[in-house]
Amino acid sequence: MEEGAFNNPLEELEQIVSEEPSTSNRRERTLEEYRTLGGPLLHAAVKGDWPAAKAFLEKYPDCARAPITKQQGTALNNAVVAQRTTFTKELLKWMTQKDMEIRNIKGATALHYAAQSGIVEIAEQLVKVNSKPLLIHDYEENIPLHIAACQGNTNMVSYLFSMTPFEHLTANDRIRLLLDTIYNDMYDIALKILAMDPEISTADNACGWKALEMLARKPFAICRESQLSFWKSRLNSCLFAYNPNFLNCRDIFDIS
Repeated sequence: MEEGAFNNPLEELEQIVSEEPSTSNRRERTLEEYRTLGGPLLHAAVKGDWPAAKAFLEKYPDCARAPITKQQGTALNNAVVAQRTTFTKELLKWMTQKDMEIRNIKGATALHYAAQSGIVEIAEQLVKVNSKPLLIHDYEENIPLHIAACQGNTNMVSYLFSMTPFEHLTANDRIRLLLDTIYNDMYDIALKILAMDPEISTADNACGWKALEMLARKPFAICRESQLSFWKSRLNSCLFAYNPNFLNCRDIFDIS
């Protein structure tokens, strides 16, 4: 994933908009009304003030799932961004499974922001309610696992990888995940990806080849000999398929 493709949401917490709602578009007017009404809930979510949020939701329960920011983020999105674990847990009691699939104008769900936050407990809470967002792409084609891998958060990647159904990932999903895990030295996950989809690194796959080339440039980061043997074997087979005259992988790794 390109650097900066998924900006730091902590810098994007929206302020309540006070402009006069439009009368020409009912949907826009409704969004404006929710944004104005939801001001206290937004502030409570950012601060982690659950008593204040609960008092508000008892009067306006629909706001639990309503877009209350300019980016059409919900209270849940903002609580996750602010890393309010207890608040998130309580707020989820007011929400449905389907609410977990709500996306903002970037196409991101709360789980995308949980993936970026690095707080595994929050991700676990969300997935427990609904696991479908594990496979939801934002408008830049990122699933939550991509976000975590790009951040280099090993614990979050390990959790999301264990929960994301690999068989449902597209070829592009798998290649990008392989590249990001290698780039961020998460070789255990990269090894699992190759084991689950050996064809990802065949010589006729340009991106797969790029992943193996990237790996060959930093072999000493692979600390376990058993893994090193696997990577050497994989590189040898792919290098030979690409060009029989290529140096043996032994020479690339400079290992006697």
